[in-house]
Amino acid sequence: MKVTLVTLLVSLIVAVSHANAAEAAMQLGNHPFEKVQIDYPSGEGCSFQYSPIQFCDERHVDEIKRAIAAMAPNFNHHYILLIMLERKKYYEHSVVAIDSKTGIAYPLPFDSYSGDVDAKGNIHGYGHILYDLNSNRVCISGAIVAYRQIDSGKLCWSFDGAKFVGRHTPYME
Repeated sequence: MKVTLVTLLVSLIVAVSHANAAEAAMQLGNHPFEKVQIDYPSGEGCSFQYSPIQFCDERHVDEIKRAIAAMAPNFNHHYILLIMLERKKYYEHSVVAIDSKTGIAYPLPFDSYSGDVDAKGNIHGYGHILYDLNSNRVCISGAIVAYRQIDSGKLCWSFDGAKFVGRHTPYME
């Protein structure tokens, strides 16, 4: 009986929080979360092929919903660029662009970004990401990981409305 009551209470809390997030999103003029869309050949539903990041798992979807509820567009006129912590120990973040008009989230074509990597493969700090409300361009200074490949420097992409183009990663093949 306790398990059933606890389960019912947790379900009620989750339902109320999702309703509150949807209501807050509507107040900002943002469309509620719809889905994650990956328009690259190596995309498989909510993840890139061989990627450890599942953008449709509960944690990522909850972060996307919270961003829609709390944030105004900050990228490419009507998108919310959301930076999500992946592995704190390695200073890694993933990034999605959320269309505030449709609720669709578009991941950048890499697993994560961090600070620069030294000759021994050690990461030292967080990378820097640059983007603007009036531009479709995103640049990362640091290192990215995409399917066991590490690339570093100043790496840039432009968003074409369905995917990011620019600096090539294995996920774009």
